[in-house]
Amino acid sequence: MRKLGVIAIVVIGLLALLQGWTWISYSITAIRADGTPQAFVLSLLPLIGCLVLGAFLISNRELLADRWFQDADIGISLDAVSLLRLGLIIIGVNLIVDAVPSVLKSVSDLIIQGAQGKFNAETLAWPNVGWGFLQGLVLQLIQLGIGLLLISHSQSLAAYLWLGRTVVEPEAPTLPQCPACGTPFDPNDYQEGTSIARCSACQAPLDLGRP
Repeated sequence: MRKLGVIAIVVIGLLALLQGWTWISYSITAIRADGTPQAFVLSLLPLIGCLVLGAFLISNRELLADRWFQDADIGISLDAVSLLRLGLIIIGVNLIVDAVPSVLKSVSDLIIQGAQGKFNAETLAWPNVGWGFLQGLVLQLIQLGIGLLLISHSQSLAAYLWLGRTVVEPEAPTLPQCPACGTPFDPNDYQEGTSIARCSACQAPLDLGRP
């Protein structure tokens, strides 16, 4: 599952880099509306956020995969809980990638418009424009928190969604059975060096799988 995680992290990192292109028009509009150096720098925050986040995901893909997918690679045959956990982490990272530039945009708008005196007690009161602006910022922060929650609690959430409990209990090992009567036996119960191991039920010889 770790290899799948690395691939997913790289794909999302590339999407974050491409998402930065969509914020160029916002930067141009903000610069035209307010040509001050402060507005220029703040308008670039969403674009910079996308580029930094995308570059971080791609350059640290191995480290992040080791942290989020601690189990060893087991090929493509994954159980349902592992696949669901992988999906939850991908959704969480995608929510964060989407929320970070939006939060930065809202913060830059808040600073720029606040410096212009557009926010006061009246404009921030419901249902004026300022109130809607703050509501949008809160929702973006909630989205960011949900993404972090999905990543940090992916194992327990996947187990709960699929199994109805938050802990994945390891399956009990299957014991070999006597070929004659079908009685299960534990090879560890027989001492090494025993010439012939026999079933406790029918006394038939048992294969302990030892050389």
